[in-house]
Amino acid sequence: ETIMNRIFLVVALVAILTGLQHPSAHSAASIEPQANLGITLQATPSVVVAGEQLEYGATVINTGPAQAVQVQTVFTLPATTQVASISPAAPCSQTQLVITCTTSLLNMGQSISFTLIVDVLPNARGTILTQAAVQSSIADPNPNNNSRVVATTINTQIDLAITHSEPTSSVVVAGAPLIYEFQVANSGASTASNVELSVQIPVAKFERFANIMRYKNNSRCL
Repeated sequence: ETIMNRIFLVVALVAILTGLQHPSAHSAASIEPQANLGITLQATPSVVVAGEQLEYGATVINTGPAQAVQVQTVFTLPATTQVASISPAAPCSQTQLVITCTTSLLNMGQSISFTLIVDVLPNARGTILTQAAVQSSIADPNPNNNSRVVATTINTQIDLAITHSEPTSSVVVAGAPLIYEFQVANSGASTASNVELSVQIPVAKFERFANIMRYKNNSRCL
């Protein structure tokens, strides 16, 4: 019995030493660091006038359990916008309509916020979509919260006004030109499309008036 006990003891020691020298793949995988990153994205206002500014607010948070290294927050903007400013600006770079902000280290429980202001172009129409996404060099156990898309409705604000000047003389010689000048201005924030100008004039002067309008303003006269 004493000999058997010694044999069992030797076998157990060999097994322990073998396990220390050759750890299992499962043990190695269990210590891989993971950092669960998430991002939120809001647009203010939710309805914006073409030609005015739109503000985006984004927050990235690391719920761990490990530190997130080389965290990249990427904003993809619609074609009908231009970047006015971003804060904080130091870790951010821009390539056309894509802005990438890099944070070297984000500990568990820490967050970082970004404020992005864009100019909505005056000719923007419909609904625009902006995306914000986050990733790091550390494995993320839940990639479903790494990207957000926000939609913003575009309205238009157009304010047309017309001014004109009368002929300098109330008397004109037959066959001589009688000149009226009209100016149309848009003081609204948005681009006015398909603007039409209607003018009532004596039929006898219509042809000459139409020719002058085409020459001076490249307008379509009917």
